[in-house]
Amino acid sequence: MCTLDGCGSHEHLGPPPKATDEQRRLFLKGAVALPLALVLADPVLAHAQGAMLDKVTITTPEGAKMVAEIAMPATLPAPT
Repeated sequence: MCTLDGCGSHEHLGPPPKATDEQRRLFLKGAVALPLALVLADPVLAHAQGAMLDKVTITTPEGAKMVAEIAMPATLPAPT
């Protein structure tokens, strides 16, 4: 049972894994992508998320118009 002091002893787990800052960043970037994969796997959630995208149109050097939708971060520049 957990209390305000914690959830018991973690001594049986051994020392924490050693990772460089770069390895930690890569791990977190991968973990953040998991919810996106779950959303895209569900058509209802994917449709709801798609409704929050911004539509953008660009013109190629050849003059063709290309339309896409993009998810922008709440603040720019986005954190890395």
